Amino acid sequence: MHSSACIRQEWVYYAWGLVVLLVGLGYTAMPPLLLDVIFVFHYPLLFFMAGYFCSPNAEGTPRGIRSATRIAVILIAAYLALSLINALLLQALQALNWLDWDVKLADSLWGTLYGAVFANGLAHAESLWVLPVLATTTLIASLIERLASGDMLLLGSILSGFAAWGVAAAGVGVLPWGLHAVPLALCFYLLGRWLIARCYLRFSLRPMVANLVMYAFAGIVYLMADLGGRMSPQTGEYGLSVLYLLFGSLSGVLAAYFRAIAVLKLRPLAWVGQRWIPLIGLSYLPVRALSDPFTRLYEALSVSIWLQPFGAMLQALVALSLTSAVLLLLERVSPRFSDWLLSIRPTCPIFVKSEEAP
Repeated sequence: MHSSACIRQEWVYYAWGLVVLLVGLGYTAMPPLLLDVIFVFHYPLLFFMAGYFCSPNAEGTPRGIRSATRIAVILIAAYLALSLINALLLQALQALNWLDWDVKLADSLWGTLYGAVFANGLAHAESLWVLPVLATTTLIASLIERLASGDMLLLGSILSGFAAWGVAAAGVGVLPWGLHAVPLALCFYLLGRWLIARCYLRFSLRPMVANLVMYAFAGIVYLMADLGGRMSPQTGEYGLSVLYLLFGSLSGVLAAYFRAIAVLKLRPLAWVGQRWIPLIGLSYLPVRALSDPFTRLYEALSVSIWLQPFGAMLQALVALSLTSAVLLLLERVSPRFSDWLLSIRPTCPIFVKSEEAP
C-alpha cells in the first residue's frame, strides 16, 4: 500500500450526476416558476463543483499554469467536437420533423465559433456554453492561485461577485465565448477552491437526515427564485440579483451534496457523473425534442401544475437514458472512444491522506 494513497470521496461522481440531471431539467417543459428555481443554482452549482473538484495535486500544491492550460485545451476541444455533433444531429431531427425549428447548419457553425447563446447561434447546443467559460475561468483561477494564499481565494470570489454585479448593472449583453458570464463563474469557482482549502464538505450523514437537510436547502432555493425571478448566467439575465443567485446557488450546492449522500448506492448516477461533459452537451437536443410530446400529454390528461415537475423529471431521465445508451454502446464497440470519454474530465478528485496500511 502507498503511504499517501489518493482516495476519492464517494459522493463526487454522484453529485456530478445530479448536476447533469439538473442541467437537463432546466430545458424541460416545466412551469415558469419551477424553471426559475432550477436556473437559480444549476449553472452556478456546476462552476462551484468545477472549482471544488479541480483539486490540487496529490502533494497538495495548486495546479500550475501548464496544467490549467491543458484543462482549458481539453474543454475547448470537447466544446468544438460536441457542438459539431449537435449541429449535425439537429439537422437530422429537423429533417425528420422531430423538432419544428428552422436552424440552418451555417448558423450552428457560426454560433459555435462565436461561442455564446445568441439568435439561433447555439440553439443546437445551449448547454455547451459552460465549456468555454469554464476554460477561461480555469486559466484565471490558476493565475490567482499562483499569486495568492488560500484565504485570498475568498476575497477573489467576493470581488468577482461584485464584478458580475457591475457587468449586469451596466447592461452588458451576450459576449463571444461567454465572457459576460466569466466574473460570475469565477465567483463560484473560487468559492469552491476556497472551500476545499478549508476542508469543508468532508463529513457524512445518514441518508434520511441527508434528505431532510436537502429539502430544507431546496426550500431556500425556491424562495430565492420567487424573490429574484429568472436568473440565467448564460444570457446575462440576472440583473442586480447576484445576491439572490449567491444564496440560491450555495443552497443548491448543499442540497446536491446531501442528496448525493442519500443516493450513494445508485450506481448509474455515478456513471453519468464520470461522463458529465459529453452528457451535458449531447442530452440537450433529446430533452428539447421530448418537450412538445410531454406538453401535449399534460394538456390531454389535464395534468396539474404541481404534478408537471414529476413529468419534467421523467422527460430529463428519458433523454439522459437515451444519450447514455448511445455512449455506452459506443464505449463497448470502441475502447478508444471510452478512453476519450473518460479523458475529458478536467475536474479531478479531491485528495485526502491515508495512513500507511500494515
